[in-house]
Amino acid sequence: MISDLTLTVALRGPDPTALTAYYALTHRLNYAEKLAALERRDVWRLQVEASGIAEALALAGSWITRSNRFVNPNKHVYELAAGRGAGTGVGAGGRGSGRVAWVVAWSEPDIEGESAVRLIHARFGGKELASVRRAEVWMLRFGAGVNPVEVLQLGGEIAVARSRMRGLLTNPHFQSVAVVRAASPAAAAAGAWD
Repeated sequence: MISDLTLTVALRGPDPTALTAYYALTHRLNYAEKLAALERRDVWRLQVEASGIAEALALAGSWITRSNRFVNPNKHVYELAAGRGAGTGVGAGGRGSGRVAWVVAWSEPDIEGESAVRLIHARFGGKELASVRRAEVWMLRFGAGVNPVEVLQLGGEIAVARSRMRGLLTNPHFQSVAVVRAASPAAAAAGAWD
């Protein structure tokens, strides 16, 4: 039986990439009045052939902690969960979720996902790992002055780099992008991929 697992990875401390992007958006691209916070996560979807969820989680947990491919224990924190977004379906509410947009960016073909599968197969004999997908997920929290109806439109403006002064977070030449509402990074990725 194939089990879908979601791995969400974040830096332990401040994220220099997110801090730099936030500064550029608020000081150079005129979103200071609108954008309140910006965060970034990596989300991985692992499909594991196992007899059940518990076995799939144990196998994936072993690969994650031993391979250094998904997580560097010195600088990352992570959450491994069963399912796609694990009970946090797209559109689910959360405190302040009315002014939150998630930007999900992934590459096709997913070279990082394919590389992870090859590594786990070669190094650990992990033939149970059927496939892996990776996305970079940005959380954009807008200020109280922003109408919740405008959140996805503003997220779309910020998401895709179109010129030096328009967009920033993703490159349309090699990334697919979705701007969604969700309760978590994992739910955002699931909503974009499905």
